[in-house]
Amino acid sequence: MKRPARYEQIAEMICQEIRNGKFKAGERLYSRNEIVQKFQVSPVTATRVQNALAGAGIIRKVRGGGIYTLPRKYSRLEDKLNQRNNCKLKKIVYLKINFSSQSGSLYQQKYIDAVKKAAKKAGIEYCENPISSSAVSEDLHSYFEIEDNTGYIVINMGTISTFYGAAALLDTSVRSVYVDGVITGSDSILADSFDAMRQMVDELIRQGCRRFIYAENFVLDSAGIGVAERYRGALFHTQAHGIRLELVDSGSYDDLLSAVRKNDCKTAVMFPQDTPAGIFLRMLKKEKIRHVTVSGFDHFSFLRNPPNIITVEPLFDIWADETIRLLNSVPQPLYRVRFLPMRLHVPENRD
Repeated sequence: MKRPARYEQIAEMICQEIRNGKFKAGERLYSRNEIVQKFQVSPVTATRVQNALAGAGIIRKVRGGGIYTLPRKYSRLEDKLNQRNNCKLKKIVYLKINFSSQSGSLYQQKYIDAVKKAAKKAGIEYCENPISSSAVSEDLHSYFEIEDNTGYIVINMGTISTFYGAAALLDTSVRSVYVDGVITGSDSILADSFDAMRQMVDELIRQGCRRFIYAENFVLDSAGIGVAERYRGALFHTQAHGIRLELVDSGSYDDLLSAVRKNDCKTAVMFPQDTPAGIFLRMLKKEKIRHVTVSGFDHFSFLRNPPNIITVEPLFDIWADETIRLLNSVPQPLYRVRFLPMRLHVPENRD
């Protein structure tokens, strides 16, 4: 039998103290700092202890007011957790990290809209829990409480997402989905960048491109772990067609311009994101270079006036259905990773 995690062992010890009468119903229990000192663990582990007890219905957390035992009959913590895990999903909470003006994106909104639609169809309540710098208390990891029969969604925005979503993401007993990233303790959904690059390469060849350049290190902001996968996909699929993929990895647009001027054959320049692809396209027009076709990746196809680049977009209905499916299943000791499909977007009118 697998040995319980340290936080589960401590939670069970506290349950035993409650059963033995050390704490009566409604009495104040150990604070996070007291758990750290008493059991010699980190603050993160102490928070996981509190979340496990709260999720099992054994304690009640009052923000700014402490932790209190609840008046009920206590059985073993594992039994409480198993009972909770076997219950049907009733609510989905989107932990909306919002610490800057660039925190939201059309990509995120399209995904969330699809999740709302799928949740409504499945009869599951949906709500959002905004987390911003002005609202977060000093007890960062306990900013929100883990609820029974609830699944949590966090969209990857770098370290800040894992930090403020830690209570949901790092505890394997909590149902959670991490979007556009992978983290131990949570199920994850990612774009199938490898297959998306296959679609991109096939389309560029169909349009007559015989020379391929990949613009590595042309990324303006965090694009998740899929960036490296995009390059591997481009490399594999060009080689499968017997085409050598040239690499420009300096991050310099001037270097890219020099590279495309070396040969006037039909050339494809592939970017890992749409934003730098749009920048380069404007430079090509200014320089009157017409033998180059540009591709990107970050879903500018959703914009009202997108640049004329080949790109891909997620199939958000499929992404939402898979999110519901993962959240509606019993949490697993090992996290699950799903690579989900993308759809090629080719602009109708090209200069």
